[in-house]
Amino acid sequence: MTKYNFSSPEFLEKIQSQDHQAIEQLVSTYTNHLVNAAFGMGFNESDASELVQTVWATFFQKVPTFEGRSHVRTYLFGILYNKGKELYRERNKHTSELDVHTFFEDNFDDTGHWVQKPHTPDEFVNQVQTLGIIEDCLNRLPEKYRLAFHMKEIEENNSEDICNILNISATNLRVILYRAKAKLKDCVERKMHA
Repeated sequence: MTKYNFSSPEFLEKIQSQDHQAIEQLVSTYTNHLVNAAFGMGFNESDASELVQTVWATFFQKVPTFEGRSHVRTYLFGILYNKGKELYRERNKHTSELDVHTFFEDNFDDTGHWVQKPHTPDEFVNQVQTLGIIEDCLNRLPEKYRLAFHMKEIEENNSEDICNILNISATNLRVILYRAKAKLKDCVERKMHA
């Protein structure tokens, strides 16, 4: 199989002309990265798979107008984050109750034993309270702060990709990350001592 340079104009031409080999290499190279990023955004396996399929469908729909001003990877992850935000809004509008089936799949193995032994009641309460506080504080951040923080600190994306996805400068990214961390720290401290 030919090894392609994904950032070359020749590769872009091959993708736009629907070259099977180029498409196959692109999909096989980035699908796992996209799935992992979807997991990092908090989606379960089913939603992550659906989201990645939507990303590929959108990419191939828009590729004829893609001018190659950013790397294909950056373009794909930009689609992922936009489609992920849409899916969050859609899901949060329709469901807020615990999915019992998912709970059992996530917590028990095929023999009915705990995947991870439960904490004592005190440990559990402390952990849930702390995680709840952190999640609440993350959700209170402005959207751009939350996305930048998530991409940088949780997914460990490089700054250049984050800047391209969020359409901001490197200086702006540093300011956003500084402010996001300061706001998180302040929020968590206030809630922990309340």
